[in-house]
Amino acid sequence: MPAFNFKGGDIHYTIQGSGDPIVLIHGFGLDSRMWNKQVQELSKTNRVVTYDMRGFGKSSLPVGQYSHQEDLHELLKSLDISEAKIVGHSFGGAVAIEYALRYPNEVRSLVLISSGLSGAKGDNTEWNVLAELGKVGDIQGIKERMQRNPIFKDLKEGSSEQQLVKDMIQDYTGFHFLNTDPREYTNVSDRLKEITCPVEVVIGENDESVQKEVAQKFKEELGIEPVVISDCGHMAVLENPEFITERIRDF
Repeated sequence: MPAFNFKGGDIHYTIQGSGDPIVLIHGFGLDSRMWNKQVQELSKTNRVVTYDMRGFGKSSLPVGQYSHQEDLHELLKSLDISEAKIVGHSFGGAVAIEYALRYPNEVRSLVLISSGLSGAKGDNTEWNVLAELGKVGDIQGIKERMQRNPIFKDLKEGSSEQQLVKDMIQDYTGFHFLNTDPREYTNVSDRLKEITCPVEVVIGENDESVQKEVAQKFKEELGIEPVVISDCGHMAVLENPEFITERIRDF
């Protein structure tokens, strides 16, 4: 997995296939491995970029102020990619939205899967518990609690998908609960109408309430009818990878 060095850290990435570029952004506490099945198929027709965001996976931990959007912008510039379809899952969706607002000329289209949104108000119960564990430095407690998060409830018990989530969480450092994350934060919840590219919104039928609220906000403000995957939860990327691959490719 090659690395791109920027602002005192290495951003690890993969690039496979050829054709119109697609960038896949992973969710919080996870890493680029969550997209393995999508990469396998999409790289047959497209140039597919995955990467571990700063602070996750194999990429460096933050050492000073940074921006996920700037990290991605500089990474794509180093790969000579000036415009791409940007796909984000959960927290990665929130990053993708901010990227589209900050670099509108670099986004051909936006695919948001169970997306978060900076400034959206959700249930902070799980985050608060993890923050308390972080205050006492209980890294293993953080990982165990994350594995029990309700967002993973629809993954089949004992499945390879469930094991992949466990592996990614086990490799997560817990940085964001052990430290104050110095990333740039911008509330963009009132700026959706500024998005200029085509947008696809996908949620699971059993998704979390905040994801449903984000989808509803896109419907109300941009007239985008969400694609709802039946019998599926927050992790549609793993629960129904074939459907997600089709939506990404066809949109």
